[in-house]
Amino acid sequence: MTPNPPDFRLTQLHNWLQSLPERYRLDLSTLKPASADASFRRYFRLAADCDAGKTLIAVDAPPPEKCREFVQVAELLRAAGAHVPQILETDFDTGFMLVTDLGTTTYLSVLDEKNARPLMRSAIDALIKFQVTA
Repeated sequence: MTPNPPDFRLTQLHNWLQSLPERYRLDLSTLKPASADASFRRYFRLAADCDAGKTLIAVDAPPPEKCREFVQVAELLRAAGAHVPQILETDFDTGFMLVTDLGTTTYLSVLDEKNARPLMRSAIDALIKFQVTA
């Protein structure tokens, strides 16, 4: 059986995370995949001890993935009142970002007949706010 080749992007991401300010108190030993994406982007969750949260998300979006546009859209959504990750650090040249973690709970996982109306109303309100703002 052939061993997996080294993951150079993951090594670069790890090195970049090590270079970030100490204020995040990142525990790089906890770096693990957070979710999959339909592109070349990868997301990793890692433990932190900072004002931004107990866990953060490291984004690996190799060029030509659109990190600048990701940040612009996040700012537009935030201005519209949507709950979006806060962008903490970026390296656009390499395609790395550190963002706040919105957690693992999805609407679908908590949706039931008791809360369906308020949750869906909240989601629709967020869409309307975004449309009015954009």
